[in-house]
This record gives sequence, C-alpha cells and structure tokens, in this order.
Amino acid sequence: MNFFTKIKLYIIVLIFSCNLIFAKSGFEAILNIPFGITLSYPNETLKNLGYKMSPNLDASVLLQTGYMFSIVENFSISALGEIGYSYDSFSVYKKENDISNIISCFTHNIQLGILSKFNIKQYSIGIGGGMKFPMYVNYLVKNNNSIVSKDSIKTADIKNYFDSVFSWYVKASIDYYVFFTDILALNIGAYFLYDFGLKGKKEYNNTIGFSSFDVGIQIGFRFGPKP
Repeated sequence: MNFFTKIKLYIIVLIFSCNLIFAKSGFEAILNIPFGITLSYPNETLKNLGYKMSPNLDASVLLQTGYMFSIVENFSISALGEIGYSYDSFSVYKKENDISNIISCFTHNIQLGILSKFNIKQYSIGIGGGMKFPMYVNYLVKNNNSIVSKDSIKTADIKNYFDSVFSWYVKASIDYYVFFTDILALNIGAYFLYDFGLKGKKEYNNTIGFSSFDVGIQIGFRFGPKP
C-alpha cells in the first residue's frame, strides 16, 4: 500500500468517525418562559437602617439560539446566546412602631446573555450569565400599604439615578425535554439566578440599589436534534 493510498484511507476513516461522533450536532433554538420568586437583599445603607430581605415575583420571555455539539452517544454540549425581555421586582422592608415600611423597585429590561448546556439524554444542565438593560424603572416607597413616594425612571434618565445603565446576572438551570418529534420538544425545568441589580448613585445615598436571588420554573419549546 503506497503513501497516498494510506492518506486516502486515513481521511475516509476520519470523516466516517466525525460523522458518527457529530451525527446529532446541529442548530438549536429554545423559546423559554421563566417565572418565579425573587428574594431581594438590602444594600449596606438600607441594611444599616434596619431593612430586611423581602420576597417578590419575576418573569421573562427568552429566546436562546446556538449550536449543539454531540460528543458521545447520549451526551452533547450546547453553546447558546440568549435575548429577551425580563421583568424584575426588588423589595425590602422594615417594621417600626407598628408601621411597615416597604421600598420597591420594578424594572422592565432587555436581557442579553450566553448559556452553556450539558445535555444527557433528555436532561440538560445549564450555566451562564449576561447583562440586563433597563428600559423602565418604577420606584415606590410605602408606609402601611400607602404610597409615600413614587418615581418612574425612563431609559434616558437611568444614568442620572444609577451608576450604570445595565446590571449583571449569573444563572444555572436544569431542564427535561419531552420530544414530540426528532427535532421538536417541550422544555420543562427550573432555574436559579443571582441578579446583581442596579446600584444607586451616591447622591441618592445608595437607597435605590438592590441585588436578589431568584428561583423558579420555566417552560417552553425546543427546536433542534436530540442529544
């Protein structure tokens, strides 16, 4: 067997092996709707004033797209980018002399991020993060459920109230796919997210910045090859 014949056989074997390994690789897209409970943490200024953690709700609509790389049988890795809308609510409270004081911040955001997913058969474990760009912020102060002050902050004014026009987040998720066909599945799962939130400028005594830990469920549809 001459040298060129050996090279040809080597290329054929390599191509055949790659086809076997990456046979299930391909484009992947997931439309997800996460919603759950958020636990807000008071910043240092509010903590010193006696404010404590308070629960609230959040929700999102996210499109995740990218590529799934098949590694071995029943195991693949997905590299995805995500974009969508998120609604976040931050609240802290304290009770003094039978008066309940609540400070809340509600944000409507454009969310951009990246997500890596490790797919094992019909299960998937994800980890990622990104940025949230607020389009609109409502800031409320209540005493015994009566509104004391209310501010609505639009996109153009975000920089006047906060140190940055975006905030960071990190998250993890676990999902289960119910396949209808070889390329279409129902996505059911849970997520855990830490939101670093927006930090208020010094002139506002840092009283309008919160961070939070979110936990909830997500449901959606996945388009792409089976892992």
